[in-house]
Amino acid sequence: MIRHYLEVVILYSIKMFKGERSVHGIYHMLKGKKSSQTIQDAHFFRLSPLFGTVPSLSREELMKTAAGLENNGLIDPGTREDHFLISRQGEDLLTEYLDKQPMPAALNGLKFHSDAFAFWARLSLLIQSLSHIIRSQKSFYPIQRNLGIQSFVKQFLSGAGKNRVLLAEHLFSELVSLLETREALEQKIFVLKLSGSHRIGNTYNQIAAELADDEWHIKFVFLGTIHFMMEQISMDKGDYPLLASLLKNKGNSNNGSLTQSSKATLDFLEKGYSLQDIAGIRKLKSNTIEDHIVEIALADKEFPIHDYVSEKEKMLILRAAGESKTKQLKSIKMLVKDESISFFKIRLVLAKAGDNL
Repeated sequence: MIRHYLEVVILYSIKMFKGERSVHGIYHMLKGKKSSQTIQDAHFFRLSPLFGTVPSLSREELMKTAAGLENNGLIDPGTREDHFLISRQGEDLLTEYLDKQPMPAALNGLKFHSDAFAFWARLSLLIQSLSHIIRSQKSFYPIQRNLGIQSFVKQFLSGAGKNRVLLAEHLFSELVSLLETREALEQKIFVLKLSGSHRIGNTYNQIAAELADDEWHIKFVFLGTIHFMMEQISMDKGDYPLLASLLKNKGNSNNGSLTQSSKATLDFLEKGYSLQDIAGIRKLKSNTIEDHIVEIALADKEFPIHDYVSEKEKMLILRAAGESKTKQLKSIKMLVKDESISFFKIRLVLAKAGDNL
């Protein structure tokens, strides 16, 4: 039995990890920990959509959920402590559940988890502000209490011209154009979350009660809608000028998910420095710089790896990875049977191959 959608997400994560990572790895992935290991795991185990989607998750809640899944026969203990494998019963139940309530296709936590809250906070406060202003209600309780968000919206309004009715109409037009193709459930949840002069936006719990749905499912559907909006706006800023101005300007979208340390390494690489040079300049171990390079290759599929691994080595690694039943580096290295091929080279080729393996 599955009680709520968070259990679906955790069960799915256990399935994808295949016993190769502990539940603590799931915890870091769902929390959105900005470490090379967690980011690489999200890529390698095809869990990028879920990265950072449950920032409020506690270790206690995760362990309690895992224990419940085990007690219900949905997962089995792995070969190491706190490692689990999905059972046949769990596999069947997960498939049945996801057939009815699939994970939002637009969900992209790895790309948007850092900025989704700010985008929604800015948008929801802007809509609330315009709703009051065009009705001459200058005093109201802002739905967003964050002073940075409030300051942003004030500056936005001060530079948007004096015709607030026209501004509201343009914003409404952009939102309709963006959301008219979405499913009715997404549209309903989005509208219920909005605040205006006549109402305060509903909580997830209130929406779940009104729609007779699971609160966690409501959260993930809404998050998928926000990620969809951000993706479309980023690709077609000319079609959504007002909404585009609410997005954080992250510069190069390819390195948006990188840790700060990896971004620094990328800056040196772009200036022509070698791996060894960067390690010396930054006073870091070569292994650390290798971690950064793998992270960069994961974030940017156009990143060239020929300076680190030859074409012959690449083919050997890909062949071994195809033969291996797991993503464990040790297993792949044993199948490669070439001492000159390091774990770094294997990780780099796997990063480049992505979902094509």
